[in-house]
Amino acid sequence: MSGALKSVFGGGNIFGSLLSLASLAFPPLAIAGSMSNLLTQAIGTAVKMAADTLMKEFGMPKFVRDIVNTVVDGAVSGNTTASEPDVDNFVEQQAGAEVQQFAQESAQAIVQRAMAKMRSEGLENSDETRSKARSGRAGSGSWLEAIAAAMGEVLGEKASKMVELSNKIASTAGEEGKSAAKANAAATTEMQATSQMFSLMQSGFSNTIKAIGEGLSQMARKG
Repeated sequence: MSGALKSVFGGGNIFGSLLSLASLAFPPLAIAGSMSNLLTQAIGTAVKMAADTLMKEFGMPKFVRDIVNTVVDGAVSGNTTASEPDVDNFVEQQAGAEVQQFAQESAQAIVQRAMAKMRSEGLENSDETRSKARSGRAGSGSWLEAIAAAMGEVLGEKASKMVELSNKIASTAGEEGKSAAKANAAATTEMQATSQMFSLMQSGFSNTIKAIGEGLSQMARKG
């Protein structure tokens, strides 16, 4: 896991740090709302960046990229909640750089996994495949399904962090001594912050995957 993902999601969980830093100035729910909006926008940015890369470098049809952009914009708009400008500014100052890097790294991960799925279906990147893709014969639905599947895999990797922390808590729960108690307390605190972050990420990815699925259904009806 890279530095940005560790900061946003892992051991240096920026979400937990924000709640601690802002507790004296802003209500935790306000911080959570602003962070949720920032992360939702970052996920949307990641998916759109991935779609743009797939179009420019791997032959995905432009109209498929446009479909992705449309459904992502709708998902982001529909899942952004009202928030306080002062809180938004605070969250942006504290976490903006990490979240932006998280979006870039997530985009790269989506591209890698989407292409792996396309190759597994015999649509590997070749001159012939590029030609078919640009004409639409490679299957616009296949590209959308590959992107949705890739997003699911990226989210699944984040879930593995939850399992890791859960196992760590369980392994230290029955041990005696100050070091074991300290390790258990640290893992429990990280688990709480990670759970909150995972919930936000799960919502963002799931809503976007759902929107892509609805786009596929609309294409099927038109076809």
